Amino acid sequence: MTEVGIWEITEGTFKDTEADEVSVVVSGGATLRFADGSSVQLGPGVVVRLREGEQTEWQIRSTLRKIYVT
Repeated sequence: MTEVGIWEITEGTFKDTEADEVSVVVSGGATLRFADGSSVQLGPGVVVRLREGEQTEWQIRSTLRKIYVT
């Protein structure tokens, strides 16, 4: 079953175990770090693919809003 939604989070840092999803950032800014040491700078218009079980750390600089599809 496909799920589409809007997710929003305020400033701060947290760790997560990801679901399988594709997201488009609508507003805000963050750095998304992966367990392998790579990272992605998130901002409006950036599309990111997350895979089930990936370990991530989110550093939210300004309230982040994204549209996701799982």
